[in-house]
Formats: sequence, structure tokens, C-alpha cells
Amino acid sequence: MHDLKQELFLRRLLLLLFSFTLFPGITIAQNNSSLDSLWKIVYNFKGRDKETLKKKKQQLSDMFGVAMYGDIPEALRVADSLAETCRLLGDSMAYYEAKYRHKANVYESVYDHRKVFENLRKYADAVTRLGGTNGYAYVDIGNQYFSMSLNDMARQYYQKADEIFTKEHDFGGSCTVLDNLGLIWREKKNLDSCMHYYNRSLVLRRDSMKDPYLEAYTYLKIGNALGQFDRKEEELDYMQRCRSIFDRPAFEQYKDFVSLRESHIVCYRILGKMQIDKGNKDSARFFIEKADEMTNRYDAKRQLPLVFAVKASLMLLEKNYPAAWELIQKSEVLMKERGDGWGLLDNYKLKIAYYEQRGDLRNANLIYRQREQLLDSLSLVTNDDQMLLVNNAMLQYDNDSKIEKQNNEILRKNEQVEQQQREKYFLFAIVAAMLLVISGGFYFFFQIRRKNRLIEKYNSELEVANSTKEKFLSLISHDLRNPFNTLIGMSNLLVANARNNDLAQVVSNAEVINESSRKAYVMLDNLMQWVSLQKEKIQVRKEHVDIHVLVDEIMLLFRNQALAQSVTIEKDIRVRTVYTDRNLVQVMLRNLLSNAIRHIPAGGKVILRITCENEQVTIEVEDNGTGLDEETLKTLFGKKSGMGIARKGGGLGLELVQEFVHQLGGTIHAENRQGGGARFIIVLQAAVSGEEKNRAAAGSAYAVFTLSPQEKQILLPLADEMMHYEIFDTTELRNLIDGFPDKDFVAVAEWKRRMLQAVLHTNTGKYESLLKMIRD
Repeated sequence: MHDLKQELFLRRLLLLLFSFTLFPGITIAQNNSSLDSLWKIVYNFKGRDKETLKKKKQQLSDMFGVAMYGDIPEALRVADSLAETCRLLGDSMAYYEAKYRHKANVYESVYDHRKVFENLRKYADAVTRLGGTNGYAYVDIGNQYFSMSLNDMARQYYQKADEIFTKEHDFGGSCTVLDNLGLIWREKKNLDSCMHYYNRSLVLRRDSMKDPYLEAYTYLKIGNALGQFDRKEEELDYMQRCRSIFDRPAFEQYKDFVSLRESHIVCYRILGKMQIDKGNKDSARFFIEKADEMTNRYDAKRQLPLVFAVKASLMLLEKNYPAAWELIQKSEVLMKERGDGWGLLDNYKLKIAYYEQRGDLRNANLIYRQREQLLDSLSLVTNDDQMLLVNNAMLQYDNDSKIEKQNNEILRKNEQVEQQQREKYFLFAIVAAMLLVISGGFYFFFQIRRKNRLIEKYNSELEVANSTKEKFLSLISHDLRNPFNTLIGMSNLLVANARNNDLAQVVSNAEVINESSRKAYVMLDNLMQWVSLQKEKIQVRKEHVDIHVLVDEIMLLFRNQALAQSVTIEKDIRVRTVYTDRNLVQVMLRNLLSNAIRHIPAGGKVILRITCENEQVTIEVEDNGTGLDEETLKTLFGKKSGMGIARKGGGLGLELVQEFVHQLGGTIHAENRQGGGARFIIVLQAAVSGEEKNRAAAGSAYAVFTLSPQEKQILLPLADEMMHYEIFDTTELRNLIDGFPDKDFVAVAEWKRRMLQAVLHTNTGKYESLLKMIRD
């Protein structure tokens, strides 16, 4: 209601534009001059001739517009002087307009409805006696009925005014009536009807009056209406339209700038409040500072408390509580001085928000009660005004005895309610005590049971740990003994052959030592992976893994071993990228390939095949060796039992493979191939997109790719880090590339894959061209 009354007041100021048809409006220079200096100009008009009185009338009209935005008593004084000047000119219509209608405008700015209605009644009667047809008199009376929420009566007067404006082709007056009818439907919460009248007003101002600034004023009203119905995006659109027009440099030269400049301030203030509601501090500060600057520049005192209020809201958003409280206090003082009860309601809402944010609920509740009391009192005043307008008196139905009787009855009922509440509280206390005792018993019972379960769990874990320790020691003695025995024996032969200068045997012995050392390293790495797994430190970290790059790395690792044993390793990769854990899959493939190479004779062949179907990735490692006996096939991947995999020569490697497959939620089994040899099959649930499948099938078509500017910016930090290393620093570069995130960019992942291949194969040309691609 408060916002509607503010808008009504702004509209009333616009009415002055259309009623002062003889006056062109005051200039900016006059507006910036003090009232004292303007009075001096008036006193210089000494004569009583017609020309002098017309100039004096013009000056007083301009002064009234200035006083209306500032000093209310001074505005009344100017209205009286203007009325006397019009009387001396013999202009009776202008006399009554200044004497009654102007004063009604002044009283309306301080919400003195009784005096407003009294002066408007006198003005309407005077116009009727003179036989005039001033439609604005009816508009003003209708406005007062509207401010008292007597909408049907207001509509009757608006319709009378509209008949006059239509007959006289007064587009400004017709727009005013349409605005008022829109306000009535807005108060009735009928947005469609409200927008109907506002849009008609907009068409008149834009097409018939061709006045962009009055068009902007209509945008402001439409935005306000949409905001009341929470149509925030549309409200913002209309407010921005309003602002774009008012921000034009030519606006300050507009003939009615003084009457519309407050609308400019209101537009910025509302935009600031909307940004506060969205939490946009910087945008809110811009609009609010603009509203504050214009308020001070135009000396728009009526807008000052409202600007203080919205600035306080921004300070609350920024948690600048001292500044927020100071602004709230300033706003409250100004609103009390103006007698703006509806504005105080909004001020109390700010106080409540201030105390709630500070955690002071006691004061927040206190202010809330004060606000409710003020709201009740304002409602009573409104109701009283309505009855005064309808009946000119208010009947008193309640006497002192009846009030006292009612008070006693209320006290008695309050005592009954308090007694009932005390009984309820006592009963609640007994029930709460019983519940506390019962819950305490349950708590201690479950605590004891939880501790017993923890003890049992720790005992079980201790038994498993002891068993694991024994198995670990057994593994060390079994799996690491052979590689180190080989190292010792071959190193002795190496020393003997070196002394005999047998270079061929030295080289052969060194190769055997190198191979044994590598096997020992792989075995030790497997042991550490297994120990981490037993301690539950292995965590699955899935990512988009380029399978081609991963397989190339592993093939490079086994190249020397395969050549030494005359074993051929073939690959059949039919998928490009898989969403899985890179490290776990790498360990699984490494152990399966190592196991296959160990168990086939010279000249044998190992095939690594990876396919994808129905979102399942299948990994197959097969060889053409002797295969597995039936007993081994039955027990090889049986029930998991720590170190329970029993395959001759399998060692810890197959144990790790089974553990990691389970970690990834997959399955593993082994079978013999027709024609000889064994096949190990792993099936994983891994997301592979259709695009990735197409790329895998496309083959060379995927070889050409480009990087967007955004993708180059993503890869630039990685390229900068790589500049600290040479291409021969394979381990460091691979760790850098693997650890750099793809951020779901396909081209970034492809660039990383190609760079890994360049590093693994020491391809300097490809390495430098890929780096150059980022910096171009």
C-alpha cells in the first residue's frame, strides 16, 4: 500500500504539468536557487498593472514547484500569494485552483487526508459554480477516495474527468485517468486489467503526445506493477527502458524536468533494490549511489529517507552493520518528521532484518510488535478517514463500562490460558524427564554394544593382519628369492668373464642381470601395491583414459623382454577412451602380459585385445603356450582369500589383478584356447561415449585436430611446466601430462595423448610442433 501511495503522489505532481497550461515550467537554474532569492524576485514586481501581475504569477507558479519538493509551510505561503495574484488579475478559475487545489497537493504530500479532501471539495464546488469543466478537479477528488481505498467512488470521479478530457482532446488528462484506473486494478491484484489501462496510457504518450520522458514515466509505473506481482525479469526490463530514456543528456533541458526528476531517482532506487534482492552488491551500489547523487543534486528531500532505506539494505547485505544502523536511524527521523507512517513500516522491516542478522532476536521481536501496532494504528486511521468521507462523523458504540467488561473478560480468559499452559508445561516436563531416562538407558546400552563390536572388529583385524604378515613374508621368500639368486649367480659369471676379457659373455651376462633386476623391481612394486591394498589405502580414481597411450607405454616396458625371449606381442585395440582408473588398469595389463611372456616358449605370440560393447570394456590377454590344466582353471580365480590364488608361477601378480578387478567392479576368468595356450578375460563396466566409439572406428580421420583459444588457454600452464624439462626426461614429463586434468575437453585429451606418444618415442619434431600449437 505504501508503494501505491508513493506512486499516487508522483502522479499528482504530474497533474500540475497539465493544469499549468499557461506556465512553461521552471528552469534548472531557478530550481537550484534558494527560495529566499526567488522571493526577492517576486518583491521586485511592485506594480498592479496586468503585465506585471502576469510576470509575478509566472514567478510564483515556478516557486510553488520548487517549494513542493522541499519546504511544505513555504509551499502553502506561495499558494496563498499565487491565489491573491490571480484574484487581482481577475482570473477566478486560477484563483480557486491556487487557493484550494494547490494546497490539496501540499497536504497530500504529508498524508493529511482530511485537509486534502476539504480543499478539493471546495475547489470542485467553486469550479461548478463558475460553470467550468476542469477535469483535474474530479481527478483529484477521485485520488482521495482511492487513497482511502474507496475504489468505486474514485472510479465514478475518474469517469467524469475522462468525459471532459475526451471532449477537450486532452491526452495528458486521459493518460492520468488511465493511470488511476490501472492503480485501482493493481490494488485489487488484477494484473491483466491493470496492464490493460497502463498500456493504453503508454500508447497515448508515445504515439499521440510523442513525449519520450512521459513514456519513460509510464515504463516506471508498469515496472512497479510487475514487481508487485513478482514478475521480476519483466520488471527489470521496463526499469531499464525507463532509465535509458531518463539518462539522456537532453532530459535536464526538458520543460517539465522538475516534475519528472523524482521519477528518475525512483527508477535508480528500485533498480538498486532489485540488485540487492539478487545479491549483486556491485550493481546495487552503482544504482544506489546514482540515486543518492541525484537526490542531493536536485535537493529532492521527499526521496531522501527512501534512498537512506535502500542504502541501509545494501549495508546489511555487505554486513556493514554500523553504517546500516546509521542509515536506518536517519531514514526513521525523516519519515517521522514527514508523518509518513507507511514509510515507517518499511523502516521497521529494515530494523528487524538488522537485529536478525546480528542474532538479536529479542530486539527483533520487539520491533516486530511495534510494527504491528503501527500497522494497526494506520489501518484505524484509514478506516476512520473512510467513515469521515462517507458519513462525516463516526458513531461511538462502545462506552467505558463495556470496555471495562471486555477487558475483565479478556483478563479472565488470559488467566485460564496461562493456567492451562502451566499444566501443559508440567506434564511436558514429566514426559521429558521419562524420555530422558529411557533415552539415557538406550544410549548406554548401545554404547556398550558398539564398544563390544569394536573390540570384536579389532580382534578380527588383528588376526587378519597377523595372517597377512605371514603371507607377506612367504611372498618375499618365494617370489623375490629367484630373481636375486639369478642376480648373484650372473654377477659372479660377469666378474669371471670380465677377468677373461670375454666381451660377448660379459654383454650376455649383463643382459641377464638387467632382466632379473627388472623382474625384481616389478615384483617389489607388486608387493607394495598389494600391501597398500591390504591396508585399504587403494582408492579408485576414475578419469578419461586414452587406452592407446596406456598400451603403448606398457608395450615399451616389455619390448626388451620380448626380444630377449623371441616373443611377439600384438595389440588389437578397438576403443579410444575409457572412463576408469588409469593406474589400476596399467598394473592389471602389466601383470597379465608379464605372466603370458613367462609361460610361453621362444617364438611364441601374445595378443592384447581391448573391445567395447554395451558400455562394457573387455580386456583379453591370450598366448599360444601350453595352456592351463583343469585343476588350475577351477581354482585360479576362486573365492578371494588374501594370498589364496594358487597358480604355479603366478606369484603375487595374479593376486593383484583379481584385487584390482574387484575394486573396479568387474569380473575376471581364465580359459584355454583351441589349438593351445591360455586366455585371461576381464570385463569392466566403463562409460564409453558414442563419439569415442566413432573416433576409434574412424582411425586416421581422428588424426587431424585443432585447438580452440579456450583449449589453448587450458593447456598453456602445462606447456610452461614442460619447458623446464628435456624430451629425454620421460618420467617427469609423463607425470606432468598424466596429472594435468582434461576438464572434459576432447581436444585437450587428444593433445595429451599425442604428447605422451612423442615423449615415449623421443619424437623431437612432433614434441616441438605440439608445443608450438599452443603458443600460436
